[in-house]
Amino acid sequence: MRNERQALAVTLGLLLLVGCTLLLRELTGVWAAFAVSCGLTLAGYAAPGLARELTVRRYARRLRRALLGRLWAVLGSRTTTDNHRQPPQRCSTLAGRDDLPHPARGVDQ
Repeated sequence: MRNERQALAVTLGLLLLVGCTLLLRELTGVWAAFAVSCGLTLAGYAAPGLARELTVRRYARRLRRALLGRLWAVLGSRTTTDNHRQPPQRCSTLAGRDDLPHPARGVDQ
């Protein structure tokens, strides 16, 4: 059953390609019709493989980022004493004043 459906799909695709090529040849000319039909044929041939390749690359990139993020979290927790990273200190003229509230220390300290 699957082979019959595949054969039917290929036959319909070829009929559509031939029909569109003949219409384009009459409307635009021989070379434009040839270029469009070849482009569509190559796109139909290459699209599934290209989509698969892009999907695999995207998944590999996500996996790599997740693993590196976890690795940095583990390595970062070993270097700090309170198990989280401190926010970077801002360089300003008020950096040395202790009476201003600091986001990492809280308001009461």
